[in-house]
Amino acid sequence: MIAQLRQVSWALPCWAMIVLPAGALSIAADVRELQTPVDWAGARAAASQQNIFGAVQFPPEIAHAVRSAPVPVRLPPEFLPGMLMQQFTMGGGSGSVSFKATPYGYVAVQRGTTYDVVIEATNRTLDVGDPIPNRILPVFSQEDAGGGAVSFRDFGASYRVEFHCNKHIDALHRGCITEDVALALVSRMVIVGGEGMAG
Repeated sequence: MIAQLRQVSWALPCWAMIVLPAGALSIAADVRELQTPVDWAGARAAASQQNIFGAVQFPPEIAHAVRSAPVPVRLPPEFLPGMLMQQFTMGGGSGSVSFKATPYGYVAVQRGTTYDVVIEATNRTLDVGDPIPNRILPVFSQEDAGGGAVSFRDFGASYRVEFHCNKHIDALHRGCITEDVALALVSRMVIVGGEGMAG
């Protein structure tokens, strides 16, 4: 149930998460899901301005997943060397990175010493009765365990970037990630793939 509510809560549009009363997530679990159309033309136009799309050479097992994802694959540059080298330096340490395409999006995970970064993307959202905009600016939320998350929509897809603490900033356990650092990482995310990027 906890995993289900977590999935429901991040799939909700940002404005719905703000206006829903306490306890409403258990009700929202029964709300109908919608598959939203992806603006591939907009994603291709944005990628053409980044001077990176097509330049990244992923290992074969990752390249296929990146190409087949049903939403634009957006990753921060910090992820890209990790995928190529299977190592990275992030959050105060080094570790591995993984990528998996799902029927509705993708999940990318980068392990770190201070925190792990999990990026989830989907072309599905919950029907809350309001029009669903193609784009919603990033919104940061602090998590109970001291981590944080940034949720946003772009090109008709919903994205959530989570920071899971492995070490805290200080002995008071006041977290491992700040809003400024989290939003800065999201601002660096670039488009590197997706099934509709070939045109």
